[in-house]
Amino acid sequence: MVRVFIISILILQTAELVFAEPTALHSNADSVNVENGARLAHGKKLYEKFCAQCHGLEGQPTAEMSDLFNPPVAPLNAFGYKYGNTLEGISASIKNGRGTAMLSFRDRLSQSQIEAVARYVESLSKPQP
Repeated sequence: MVRVFIISILILQTAELVFAEPTALHSNADSVNVENGARLAHGKKLYEKFCAQCHGLEGQPTAEMSDLFNPPVAPLNAFGYKYGNTLEGISASIKNGRGTAMLSFRDRLSQSQIEAVARYVESLSKPQP
């Protein structure tokens, strides 16, 4: 009797897997990874449009660009930013500027866009998988 009960449960669990919606088979971690990936891609597009001219496509400004400004343009692909290496610090630099050639983007980007760029900038200093 117990054996029949266990087999019935296994059959039901297998049926749930076979007939489940494809998205139901993914864990929450998978959907979070997709969402984070989309957010990073959006941040990268904004970075390329608004930031790469000075900071370089991969966060390393050219020597010519750095020489144009005093203080020089900060590299963004090394951990330990001058004004903080937290998302909040990076977001504040983007939003408020630095009182140097780094201008404020508060009137050009929404808060969610600023956060997307900050997440992308943060990713530049992390080793890529």
